[in-house]
Amino acid sequence: LLVGAFVVVSVLALAAIRPRDGGFVTGGGVEGVNLDEVSNEQMEAVIAANAELPQVAAMEVALADRYFDEGAYSDALPHYLSALDGQLDSTRRARALARVGWMSFASGRADLAEVYLGEALETEPGYEESRLFLGLVLLNEGRPSEALAQLEPLLAGDALPDELRPEVEAAVELARSQVEERSG
Repeated sequence: LLVGAFVVVSVLALAAIRPRDGGFVTGGGVEGVNLDEVSNEQMEAVIAANAELPQVAAMEVALADRYFDEGAYSDALPHYLSALDGQLDSTRRARALARVGWMSFASGRADLAEVYLGEALETEPGYEESRLFLGLVLLNEGRPSEALAQLEPLLAGDALPDELRPEVEAAVELARSQVEERSG
């Protein structure tokens, strides 16, 4: 029974990764496969079976995003790092870089976080999650003026999700008060 299940998953995995008109199922905009209906285990199997294909990187980012959103950083990190070696559009590449940066910061490596976040912003200057993470890192590192340069534009734009706005507003207020303390 297990062998049969493995064969079915493998066949589905290979079918999912084959090039099709318009791109790849792994994030190229192909219709027919909704990754919301695919389990983490199935995605892990597809990725493992097709690790040599650079196009699998988009699926790897999708899986890493799931782990990241759950706070399972130790599961997310290797997938983001592996995906960065594959073929990614600039937005997915920026997201992977930004999230590796944030996880680096969370593990106590603010210096490494800044490198990844800077690279994310170079890759996709409009990717605002990078700006948010960098602003929070800079604020935590005692660089409030630099933090404001990253965080204030987020409040001025309309891309910031409503549920994050209070936290960003609080961070901006804290940064402003620290700037005032230092200049006053």
